Amino acid sequence: MFHVADDPRAFLERVGPWLEEREAENNLLLGLAATFAEHPVPGASFLWLDGGDGPAGAALTTAARGLVLSRFPGAELAGLAATLAERGLPAPAANGPVETSDAFARAWSERTGATASVFMEMR
Repeated sequence: MFHVADDPRAFLERVGPWLEEREAENNLLLGLAATFAEHPVPGASFLWLDGGDGPAGAALTTAARGLVLSRFPGAELAGLAATLAERGLPAPAANGPVETSDAFARAWSERTGATASVFMEMR
């Protein structure tokens, strides 16, 4: 089940400890959420997947930054794409672990008909 919030503090309270388990991998997501908690960004949305015993994936989206992703179970990325599309949330770009970003781009393309391409690869 996906949860969506517009409050970065609630997001960090619920998902922050899980993201910190892989802090180096999730530093952009953690840093942006912490910054947005101090300096709110209109239209920012925070999403997480409830894996039953805790979070199993997390993301944030803004019109300017696009989608920032943690790792997600691959099968759940179609659900993330559906949740974003149904709520009219932006996903002009996807930034995160390569396999997650690629899988999300495929799911988003299937869902919306948008064409995906790699803009920049980062380490």
